[in-house]
Amino acid sequence: MLIFSHNLHCGLGVMRTTQTLVTILALILVHSPAHSAPPALPGEVITISGANLGGRNPVPVDPVAVSLGSPDWQPPKAGDKLTIPGGPVRTWAALPVKDGAFGIPPGGYAYMPVKSEAARIVILHATGHSMVYVNGEPRVGDVYGNGYVRIPVLLREGVNDFLFAAGRGPVKAQLHEPKAAAEL
Repeated sequence: MLIFSHNLHCGLGVMRTTQTLVTILALILVHSPAHSAPPALPGEVITISGANLGGRNPVPVDPVAVSLGSPDWQPPKAGDKLTIPGGPVRTWAALPVKDGAFGIPPGGYAYMPVKSEAARIVILHATGHSMVYVNGEPRVGDVYGNGYVRIPVLLREGVNDFLFAAGRGPVKAQLHEPKAAAEL
């Protein structure tokens, strides 16, 4: 009788645990934001060549990265000029984006504004760049274009600034909705 009572008690515990888990999952689903399409990428990017005089220098010269640290940083526009310390003056130029793909000249950058109707988290899947600044925050790149780098980024409501640093070859960028609240 004691064994039966113990098994009955364990069975009720499993049922309660199952009911609790189902309730928690239902609450998560009910309170999760509705999945909507990710923000559209623009039809062009603003690029500049030779802005990064990196190479194998102990202290790289990168006036674009330095300017990102300024509180009055403004996104580049086509025709804006950039003076390279001890070097030439470079000009930002518009470049078309086709199916999320665009080129970045060697040692250069590509600026892409992304509009979001609300603050939200999206997954950036991009290849061919060495790194990207999202709203001024540095994020890892996929310089060899292997396609395995997918990073969560927080979009603000309104315009978000994506600044891709050149890697090897063309860049392909896509934004996806997260598949779950937590992903590996």
